[in-house]
Formats: sequence, structure tokens, C-alpha cells
Amino acid sequence: MDARYSSKNSEPDKLIPFSDALAYLGISRSTAYRLLESGELPSPVKIGARNFFSARELQAWISERLAERNGQPATALRQTRQTARRSVRTPAPNIAATEDENERNAS
Repeated sequence: MDARYSSKNSEPDKLIPFSDALAYLGISRSTAYRLLESGELPSPVKIGARNFFSARELQAWISERLAERNGQPATALRQTRQTARRSVRTPAPNIAATEDENERNAS
């Protein structure tokens, strides 16, 4: 047997099809897309035309939710993921438009 899989605590990760992950989490497709967009749900892995979730990442996500419910703070990983997504979606200010507004206001 391969040494990577010999330990009981280090079983290989499993990939769960998108639709099965939705059923496992008990959420709708639209809720999943909203959570993915906000960076709250782990990103799926694309294989061919299909999307899969890591079973370990889904379980970690569930554990984070339970910890939050019990009053414990979110993990640093989740906070970092959310911050990164926000910075990508934040549009750069339109400097030319701002300068035009400043000129109009000064007149």
C-alpha cells in the first residue's frame, strides 16, 4: 500500500459532484453561486465540463459555520479569502471623471 494512504488520519480527499454537494449542504444552486461569488463557499474544481467540491473543504466550511454559531470567530483563511475577493471586484476609480467633476465644482 502507498505510504500516503497508510495512516487512518490521512485518507485521500474525495471530490463530490456539484449537485451532490448542494444536496449535502442543503442549499439551492442560486445560494451556492451567491456564496461562491462572496467567497464564503470554497471554490469548486473543474474537471472537463463538470464542477466538483473537495469533501475536506466542504467539511471545513461546515465546521466554520458551526464554530461561528457557537460564538467562535471565523478562521483566518476564510477572512483572507473574502478580502481577496472584495479587492478583485472593487473597481478602480475613474480619475478622468473625478478631475472633470473637480473642475466643474471649482468653476
